Amino acid sequence: MFLLQKVVSRLIFPLPLALIVGVVGILLLALTKRHRTGLSLVIGALAFLWVAATAPVADRLLWSLEGQYLPVSGIPEEVEAIVVLGSGHVEREEFPPTVSLGRSSSARVVESVRLASGNDLAVVFSGYAGSGDMPNAEMNREAAVELGLDRDRTLVLPEPRNTSEEARAIAAALPDTPVLLVTSASHMPRALLVFDRSGVDTVPAPTEFRAAQRNYSLWSLLPAAEALANTERAWYEFLGILWARLTHR
Repeated sequence: MFLLQKVVSRLIFPLPLALIVGVVGILLLALTKRHRTGLSLVIGALAFLWVAATAPVADRLLWSLEGQYLPVSGIPEEVEAIVVLGSGHVEREEFPPTVSLGRSSSARVVESVRLASGNDLAVVFSGYAGSGDMPNAEMNREAAVELGLDRDRTLVLPEPRNTSEEARAIAAALPDTPVLLVTSASHMPRALLVFDRSGVDTVPAPTEFRAAQRNYSLWSLLPAAEALANTERAWYEFLGILWARLTHR
């Protein structure tokens, strides 16, 4: 079920979805007499992909998620632990942990080290190994230690594969404990929804803000890979929120 969910969600991302619709349109043009339908699908797919890959659209979509919570400037008194959600990394023998982290993991680890300075709160890292040998939680912990975090303050939860499982693992490991939740700003609305349903008292500490605040020009209307990546990031979170609400997970 976990693998099926991942595959299906990827197929309805903007890029693969546009490609699928475009290919269907081409097949209709080439193999049937439904030329008008086929041409409409091809043009629609290209137009959708173009719009999704423009900065004004990507920034607006992403900020609708990221703008809901601001970075933490101080540790609230009620907080008893810092929880860092997992993301991704690469594994190469010669790479140190800080170099191995993906973009999201790097931002979350750096923010957790910043928040942990000047206090003695426990720092909990969660996250699944995926296809690698080392769980993301362990890699994130090693990177945080490299950056100066005391290893004795840390706890690793390597089994959870997604946000729902992370929330349940945190609820079991830290019952009735208010936590500072560190994750990407775009992921925070979904994470809070899921953690609240699991009974975890959370204070949001978002990081990795990707949506830029800028003055757009005509150049901004040209497609760009970074803009498409930001649109897909927002798309992924909207799908995740919808899934969480439908399944109550």
